[in-house]
Amino acid sequence: MFVFHVGIPNFIKSPDDQTGIYGGVASFICQATGDPKPLITWKKEGKKVNSQRFEVKEFDDKSGSVLRIQPLKTNRDEAIYECTASNSVGAIAAPAKLIVLEDDQIPAGFPNIDMGPQLKVVVRTNTATMLCAASGNPDPEIFWFKDMLPVDISSSNGRIKQLWSGALQIENSDESDQGKYECVAVNSAGTRFSSPANLYVRGKISVRRVPPRFSIPPTNCEVMPAGSVNLTCVAVGSPMPLVKWMSDEVELTQEDELPFGRNILQLTNIQQSANYTCVAISTLGRIETTAQVFVKALPKMPTFLQVVETTATSVTLTWKSGNAEPVSYYLVQYRSKTSGNGFQEIDGVASTRYSIGGLSPFSEYEFRVLASNSVGRGPPSRIVEICTGEQAPSSPPLHVRARLLSSTTILVEWESPEEPNGQLQGYRIFYSSEPSNPLSTWQIHNINDSKFTSISGLTPTTTYSLRMLGFTSMGDGPLSDVLQLKTQQGGEGFPQKTDDHFTFTRLLKGATYIFKLSAKNQAGTGEEYIKEISTPEDMPSSYPQNLRVVGLTSTSTVLVWEQPPLSERNGKIIKYVVVYRDINSKHNSTNSTTETQMTILDLQPDTTYDIRVQAFTNKGGGPFSPSIKSRTTSTSVPVFVKNFDVKAVMKTSVLLSWEVLETYKYQIQLKILYNNQKVEIQGDLKKKLITQLQPDTYYSFVLKSYGNGAGDLQQQVSVRTAPDLLSVKPTRYQPTVDEDRVTIVMPEVPAEAHVRSVLFLTFVASPFSDTFMVNVSEVTSQAQEDPEMLWVVGPVLAVIIIIITVILLFKKTFLVVNILISTFTLTVRLLISVFSGMRDLPPIPVCDLADHIERQKANDSLLFSQEFQTIDPEQQLTWEHSNLEINRSKNRYANVIAYDHSRVVLTPILKCKYLNYINANYINGYRKQNAYIATQGPLPETICDFWRMVWEQRSCTIVMMTRLKETSRCDQYWPSRGTETYGTIQVTILETLELATYVTRIFSIYKNESCEKREVQQLQFLAWPDHGVPEHPTTALAFLHRTKSCNSPDAGPMVVHCSAGVGRTGCFIAIDAMLERMKYERSVDIYGYVTCMRAQRNYMVQTLDQYMFIHEALLEAATCGKTEVPARGLYTHLQKLTQNVPRENLTAMEQEFKKLTLNGSHKTSTQRCISANLPWNTFKNRLANIMPFESNRVCLQPIRGIEGSDYINASFIDGYRHQKAYIATQGPLAQTTEDLWRMLWEHNSTIVVMLTKLHEMGREKCHQYWPVALSTRYQHFVVDPVAEYNMPEYILREFKVTDARDGQSRTIRQFQYTHWQEQGVPKTVEDFINFIGQVHKTKEQLGQDGPITVHCSAGVGRTGVFITLSIVLERLRYEGVVDIFQTVKILQTQRPAMVQTEEQYHMCYRAALEYLGSFDVYAM
Repeated sequence: MFVFHVGIPNFIKSPDDQTGIYGGVASFICQATGDPKPLITWKKEGKKVNSQRFEVKEFDDKSGSVLRIQPLKTNRDEAIYECTASNSVGAIAAPAKLIVLEDDQIPAGFPNIDMGPQLKVVVRTNTATMLCAASGNPDPEIFWFKDMLPVDISSSNGRIKQLWSGALQIENSDESDQGKYECVAVNSAGTRFSSPANLYVRGKISVRRVPPRFSIPPTNCEVMPAGSVNLTCVAVGSPMPLVKWMSDEVELTQEDELPFGRNILQLTNIQQSANYTCVAISTLGRIETTAQVFVKALPKMPTFLQVVETTATSVTLTWKSGNAEPVSYYLVQYRSKTSGNGFQEIDGVASTRYSIGGLSPFSEYEFRVLASNSVGRGPPSRIVEICTGEQAPSSPPLHVRARLLSSTTILVEWESPEEPNGQLQGYRIFYSSEPSNPLSTWQIHNINDSKFTSISGLTPTTTYSLRMLGFTSMGDGPLSDVLQLKTQQGGEGFPQKTDDHFTFTRLLKGATYIFKLSAKNQAGTGEEYIKEISTPEDMPSSYPQNLRVVGLTSTSTVLVWEQPPLSERNGKIIKYVVVYRDINSKHNSTNSTTETQMTILDLQPDTTYDIRVQAFTNKGGGPFSPSIKSRTTSTSVPVFVKNFDVKAVMKTSVLLSWEVLETYKYQIQLKILYNNQKVEIQGDLKKKLITQLQPDTYYSFVLKSYGNGAGDLQQQVSVRTAPDLLSVKPTRYQPTVDEDRVTIVMPEVPAEAHVRSVLFLTFVASPFSDTFMVNVSEVTSQAQEDPEMLWVVGPVLAVIIIIITVILLFKKTFLVVNILISTFTLTVRLLISVFSGMRDLPPIPVCDLADHIERQKANDSLLFSQEFQTIDPEQQLTWEHSNLEINRSKNRYANVIAYDHSRVVLTPILKCKYLNYINANYINGYRKQNAYIATQGPLPETICDFWRMVWEQRSCTIVMMTRLKETSRCDQYWPSRGTETYGTIQVTILETLELATYVTRIFSIYKNESCEKREVQQLQFLAWPDHGVPEHPTTALAFLHRTKSCNSPDAGPMVVHCSAGVGRTGCFIAIDAMLERMKYERSVDIYGYVTCMRAQRNYMVQTLDQYMFIHEALLEAATCGKTEVPARGLYTHLQKLTQNVPRENLTAMEQEFKKLTLNGSHKTSTQRCISANLPWNTFKNRLANIMPFESNRVCLQPIRGIEGSDYINASFIDGYRHQKAYIATQGPLAQTTEDLWRMLWEHNSTIVVMLTKLHEMGREKCHQYWPVALSTRYQHFVVDPVAEYNMPEYILREFKVTDARDGQSRTIRQFQYTHWQEQGVPKTVEDFINFIGQVHKTKEQLGQDGPITVHCSAGVGRTGVFITLSIVLERLRYEGVVDIFQTVKILQTQRPAMVQTEEQYHMCYRAALEYLGSFDVYAM
């Protein structure tokens, strides 16, 4: 029996031996009593524990502590651990042994957690149950830990129980029960910990009272001078606090405008740094927090610039920063004093010492240095001048020549070397009559610094060889070429020449010139010396001129052209190559000829060909000529046009039409003659609007052809233009009780007019309406039935007098239109032609939409093409206001006009009725008239009109479907910052949010002399490519949903524009309207709606691709549904996803993920992955089915002579706020390691995220692509390991990477996450969220602009999870919404199989919910 003294420490609980697994957790518990209370310390093998993976957690009553080791390492952590309890009386110790097993050492009976605890949210006083189930042999015992301490069930008075199943049940829960729970399974084989799960206890709303606290405090920020910033401050509590802003005791928020919970302080034109204090006040207290707004400034100029080392070709500079704040980098500028050129520049210099190479020897240079930061460049330092050192000349003397002075003396002349590289000391001339002898045996003639000398003492009639060189103090330069000269027999003196050379410049390449040379003296001109010289040839630098068709049959085309301009032929043209193809085919055919004409045979009848020609010299081919189009004739006999007629007549214009048979030669032009005027038109047109006519005037129109054999064929029509009858429009008298009637007040018709009285009532039913009949009382009038009366039809068709439109529900396709004129009925051909196709193309039920699209896309989308072509892009409606001289400059494109009947009419200014025009039309929506305004991108001269329209129409949303800098662009019509005034409208930009695929801007607009201010939101879509349509509709649908949520139902029409305001604009409006229809009718009528839009604005939905894109977008919307969830509803939404779908043997989560794999996943194919499938690239792909799409693959700089050197299996991925924010790539193979470093350098990616081990499941998952101890060279890049930090969940490695070609270097950081299990998902979601946050925080701190490179093994599964959560969590912070489905779907359009498994997909939801757990503002 032991007897303990009262004061000696005594163990209540001593640590037990444990057996854990690699990567797992071990916890040793030690508690002791004593007087005084003992101190508990831990030792490993006799030394105090000290590691970032070791954590000691004390019990609340200070009775002991828990030593936690995580993650376990086999070699490092296996040891004897000792708990020591000591006080002033004595000390005791208790050892425990830890064994760590590798995966292949785990015995069969080792405990396994079959079901671990999950995140749980419980209302206070309710019962919370944390589940746990484990298996093993023998059956394991289950224990619980909370916040790394064991749960003491015995001290809870029965409130906390452990059920027989192992679950932990907490009754009458309160806030003290919140925490992170783990269950532990223990048997004789070992110990296994579950993944931790948080328990949140929420107070009851009815009784909860919480003092205010900041959930999103304002953050310090830096701004440019005169910049703007929004400071956001969010405070929560119960009751919700009021939030206000202060600065230096000055109230910035009006007392009567204090908002609850959230206050955004908008600061503009910031000139100096200041502190801003956010104050939150409620009945339970007042709190405040301060944020600093720091105004950046340009860096000061560097100081003490000096040259510390000089060679003949390099200079080394040093300097001091001269700035208290760190700079981003330095720029070194230098220039030669003699060149006259500006400074050359080297940027990105990171240190204050730099060597500049590649300089010219013995040359004077000027050097200066600038500092740069995020604001910009600072002023340059003082200039330092230096002369580089000397070298021996690197070139021989120039233009060495010799001539005879006598039979024994020669005169030698020369010019200085081109590159003397120093001060020339003199020249040496070597000469000998035996040139085969070594140079050392030749005679030497030395000369000081002169340009000529004479050599005497030569032997007559002897041939001498002569060479010379120049020399500096650093040595001799190279020898000149051998010059030979023969002395002559002694006799008379030799005449001296005045000059012996002449240089001709600006000669043409490939030309032969004849030169004649003769001497002239007082006696006359001597004999001519003639020499023929040819300059070298080159490829033609211009194309054959004036390519044209001069003959045409059904199977041949005769072409002629002219040679390229003489000055650009660059030699003799040896042949011409004609390239031609059917415009509906991609296959080119070629013929060659030496003539400037050619007949192309064996063509297809009635087919249009694209034709180009190229000229060749012996050096190769020049550029192609611009292409021309030529259509072969039909096999039948050519026939002229027929049915030349007047289609419509207006006051100042006439619409003529005719029919052209298919056999007609489309290439031959037509002409219309009238009143001594001529209009030329292309033969493929079938109508022509003749404008600028006089009202009530007789005209005769003659249609003729320029074609051979048809010149005498002509047709003629006569007509009188309409009189100017009506000075005002008809008006509505008053609404009647009956819904099917309306009373119209018609204006008076002048008595002298040709028509006494005419009344037209045109009822146009929606093509989607039920059948209805219109009864119109017969109106008697007298009208002549001669050609002069055709003007009556014109106003009807152009809707000049009146069109009463009855809009009913969009249901069936039917139209009844009757117009009564006098005692006879006319069928309005215009309206029937517009809507006739709708009877054959009824609305499509949503359930049949996928099958319908598949049928239409068969045979290269033939049915789609035929359907689209039946919609006339231009209706026979008037556009007289667009055609007025004063308004033509307001149209961006001459053929995109605003129909008179649907145009937006501005309020006239300056009492001028012509100043009410803007190129914009109302477009009806679904069940809403004038729901949209379709308009062109504003021109500089129409910006004021644009804002007038927005104000007058009370529009609150502007949708911009184009960028500013595209080929057919739009001018910027809003202020970049601050306020701009456009006419009478002041526009102030309040907020800008730039995201990866679109930008939102909020404007405040105010009209002069008005007391009202309005907010207008502009949303600009950035993901529409310059040509064609988006490859996938996912981003466009997300953008459309965002615009829908921003637009108030009580506001005026939504303004939509692109460049012309018809193509992309039509797509957006059609998709939006049909989505609205789908809500009510479960059907779409795309054909009918596009037809109706074109009756309100011409060319709406401009191309077949756009028409098909509308179908694809609506199909995706119908298939995927709405998946966006507000943050507050995420927990409830996740609960629903885990429940089974009725009549389906799967959960809603499984069904949602199945939609991704069946519909959203865009599998790789040869067409989409062109480069990846090339034979020299396939070996670079780790998996054959995971390859980058061609549209967004990461391209490397090609290496000359190496096929595929630009390829790496990597894809650019858009983030939430930035395009190409990430690079998703595979784990490098041994043969692609160099490519990875090239990619990181070339695309400035300084952060790499690694989500795999090098080997998993016995297979290589990633080749080790980094050096461990010594620097390693990968092609041009030298990689030096700098540091390695072992964190609890990841390893951070730093490398210095240097480009050996120019010496530039940068730091690259690699984050390797170590807690992702080989099968499944990370052990703890919270740790992975923290890891994501650390990666992005590091990027922000470094201020790097390049993308984050993320890889696992294949670069899709774990990589997809990392990028998905990065986007989802950032969007959650900004918008307060979560959409996992759409985020993953967009990622899968950029790289196949992103987020590979349902478990990974489920984890994304759990991570978002875990992230929300810390925000009271989202509490349920």
